Amino acid sequence: MTDVQMTEIFEDDVFAFIPSTPIDKDSRDKLSDLIEELGGTISRNITKKTTIVICDEFKDNQSDIEKAQKINSNLKIVKSIYLDECKTKQTKLELSTYILENPNNKNKRKLDDNEDGVTQNGDNDDNHQPQQKKVVKVDHFTEGSVWHGNLIYKSEDHYPFYMTLLKYNDDSTIEGSIEWPDYENAITRFKGHVEQPDKIQWEEFEFIKESDQIELPMKYEATLTMIGKEKKPALKGRLVYDPVTQKESYEDSDLQADFTILKQKQTAYTPSTTVLAASTSSLNNSTASVTPPPTTTPLELPWLLPIMRPMEGVMYKDYPFNYKITKRPKESELEGVIEWNEFNTKTRFKGSIDKEDVTFKEHEIISGDGVELPVDYKGKLNQDQTEIKGTYDYGTFTLTQI
Repeated sequence: MTDVQMTEIFEDDVFAFIPSTPIDKDSRDKLSDLIEELGGTISRNITKKTTIVICDEFKDNQSDIEKAQKINSNLKIVKSIYLDECKTKQTKLELSTYILENPNNKNKRKLDDNEDGVTQNGDNDDNHQPQQKKVVKVDHFTEGSVWHGNLIYKSEDHYPFYMTLLKYNDDSTIEGSIEWPDYENAITRFKGHVEQPDKIQWEEFEFIKESDQIELPMKYEATLTMIGKEKKPALKGRLVYDPVTQKESYEDSDLQADFTILKQKQTAYTPSTTVLAASTSSLNNSTASVTPPPTTTPLELPWLLPIMRPMEGVMYKDYPFNYKITKRPKESELEGVIEWNEFNTKTRFKGSIDKEDVTFKEHEIISGDGVELPVDYKGKLNQDQTEIKGTYDYGTFTLTQI
């Protein structure tokens, strides 16, 4: 067999290792070199694309193996000798001979065929009935509801997304789709479970419309809460990485991300018909298109209400300040306080908001003498409605929600 043919043995396979951190690094390096020599690809994390996992010991790695099989039920867990044998015989051998078996499977008790529920050793099996999951229903989780917000990484990158709940099943499981406008309008499927009336978990597990910028599966957990004067339902949560199968992401602080998504009014945004149809169609529906969602009126933003969190900003010369709206005399009017930490000064401002345009003026010093007044500011809300950028009398400024 030629060298070219040798590099084609595993050309369609993606390999991973368990444990992900090798006990014997030299041995692991040799196996990695062998995989690449035979044309295989090595993945640090176990994903849906992984085809073969190399592992030589079941007992010490049982937990990791079970997690891997939950991610990809089609995984083949094989012993490392498989690689050596394939190279020696210069072909891709049948995997079944090299499968790493669970030794406990040989000792499992089998139920007898009689109708009285007695096992072969005579024990009554009444105590081994599976416990049913508690059914949890949440009023705000209605089929067809759309939740919109931003995934915000610790690196401060923001990615808007729309989560559409397509099914809320009787067993408290949920199904739906997620649209990512900034990721080539990608669309994914998710499934999850309502653990408690205010605790929800879900996982993106496959593409409806694919993007190379998204890696699946991805898990989320969130708490249902009510925010703003109008008590709008929102899900506040975070990305969840598996410390074993996603070890690199789990340990990278910049990849940690939080999100807040608000339930949209039914008239505010309706997902495209192709998205709704994709919930029951096959993965071949990869040509699904997305109807761009309309921009929500800035005046409805709950974080621009006085009871919400303050904002922080940085001047063009890196002078940090805290900006807090304390009063809304009218829907279009703003009043509040600015704190200049470096100048030990606190001021009052008044302003207005008209669609995306925000203007305000610092007009009165509350304490300190580190700034000169008055100062006028003019800014605009960005499309994601998470920042206000603009100019003031001496330069530029940026306000970001905290």
